[in-house]
Amino acid sequence: NLRKKLPTLKELKLELDDMKTDMSKAIASKDFQTASKIQEKMDLIEKKWHIEKEKQATIESETQATKESEMTSEDEPKTNEGSQDSKRFLTRVDLDLEISNLEKEVDEAASSKQFKKAKEVQKMVNGLMEERKVLLSPKEWQAKENDLNVQMKLALSKKDFDNAEKIQTEIDEVALKLQKEKAREIELEPLS
Repeated sequence: NLRKKLPTLKELKLELDDMKTDMSKAIASKDFQTASKIQEKMDLIEKKWHIEKEKQATIESETQATKESEMTSEDEPKTNEGSQDSKRFLTRVDLDLEISNLEKEVDEAASSKQFKKAKEVQKMVNGLMEERKVLLSPKEWQAKENDLNVQMKLALSKKDFDNAEKIQTEIDEVALKLQKEKAREIELEPLS
């Protein structure tokens, strides 16, 4: 039923063609009242067709601009196969925010029947979801820090100071990353 409410440009054009045929028949049989009603419907559909055509043109120009901007950034070195997103996002909080925004964009594109755009943006979302494995959330960093602290206690109880030194280095790195994540979370919290 949604399909009838949101027809494609092609479907609108076919509907207009059918109505033109119906109007010709009404005029030929001198049924001008019916012809008038058909003309009113045709005017509405033509208006809808022009609006959808403009939307499509806008999307195509935005897509072209996006492709051109991606082409200019291809010279930059990439860290992972697929994207340079890990360089764009210093924190998981920023990554999750971008994923959320892109998911909204996918929903909007799909609901306005811009399926090509929805597919492209979903592909970006999928790539960013892979980055979540690398950029841990504050909770995950906290769990990692807790685990390292347990390992540290174990190393110290065994008087394994070489291992304790390595673990301490990791703890310091994790603590710094956790601090950055928490600071970014606070920055993004709405003022209440």
